[in-house]
Parts: sequence; C-alpha cells; structure tokens
Amino acid sequence: MSNNTPKAFQEIDPDSNYLYQRYLKYSPQEQAVLQVFAVLHRPINQTAMIAILRRLYDEYQIGPFEKIMEKGFRERAIQDDLLVKTSSVFYCHDELIFLLIMQAIKQNWFKEILH
Repeated sequence: MSNNTPKAFQEIDPDSNYLYQRYLKYSPQEQAVLQVFAVLHRPINQTAMIAILRRLYDEYQIGPFEKIMEKGFRERAIQDDLLVKTSSVFYCHDELIFLLIMQAIKQNWFKEILH
C-alpha cells in the first residue's frame, strides 16, 4: 500500500482474515449479497433485504440477487460465520465488515447500496 494510506488500513490483511478467506469461496453473486449486509452495517430482516436487493437490480442493474437470500445461502453463511442471526434479523460478522465495504467501494457500487 502507498505511504498515503492511513496506518489503520495498512494493518488490515485480507489474506490473514479467515472469514474473508471463507467469503472468497462464495459465488460472485453471493459475495455481492454479503457486501450489501456489510455496507448496511445494521441488523436487517430477510424481507427488508430482499426489497433492497430488488431495488439494486431495478435501479442499477446490480443482480438480481433476491433469490440468493433463500434458506440454503443463509444457513451456509451463518454456519461459516459470515452472517450472524439473532431472532429474525441478520447482519455481517464484525470482523468481515470493513473488508467487504472496501470490496463494494472498489466495485463502485457502495453509493448505490446506501441510496
């Protein structure tokens, strides 16, 4: 990284983050859904997440990803510790959030997620 990169960012090593390594084994579409969870950075229920994924597709042609939110993906992401579920809401694991936000920024769709 360049010398202009803040020290806190220089210390983040995706190669040593076991959760990030698990994330890389997911399909590009599944990775994108996980990025949405990270950028939102708050617990969200399945219905609200599907609405967000549909909006991303309708407005920005990102996706369609709402089908990915089916039970198989959710259970696998929870088992792999990429998503955390409490009650009826899901959120991205804290140790993964920053790396996935950086991915969304690199892919130029961070702003669209927050729109």
